[in-house]
Amino acid sequence: MWLRSCAIAAMVFALVACDDDDPVGPTTGEVEVEVLTTGEGTDDDGYTVGLDSGAETEAVAVNDTITFADVDTGSHTVELTDLASNCSVDGDSSQTVSVQASETETVSFAVTCSAGT
Repeated sequence: MWLRSCAIAAMVFALVACDDDDPVGPTTGEVEVEVLTTGEGTDDDGYTVGLDSGAETEAVAVNDTITFADVDTGSHTVELTDLASNCSVDGDSSQTVSVQASETETVSFAVTCSAGT
C-alpha cells in the first residue's frame, strides 16, 4: 500500500512539474496613450506615439486613444512626436510610465495648436 501511494505521489509530482503553464504569471501589461488637442489649426494628420525611443510606434489622431499591448513590466518612456509647427505639447512631450503585470497604465498628452500663418 505504501509503495502504491508513493507511486501515485510521484506521478502527480511529474505531471505538475511538466505543466506548460507559466507558474510565474503574467509579465506584461498595457500602456494606454490619450491625446487631447485644442486650439485652431489642429494637426489634421495626427501625431506619432513612440514607446521606448521608437522601439514601437503608433499613429494617433488629434483627439484619440491608442494602446500598446504586451508591454514588459518595468519603466518605459512614451513620446509624442510629429506635431505640426503650429502645435505644441503642454508640458513634456516625453513621459515615463511604470508598467505592472496585467495592468493598464495611462499616459495623457495635451496639445495646443494655434492658427497657422
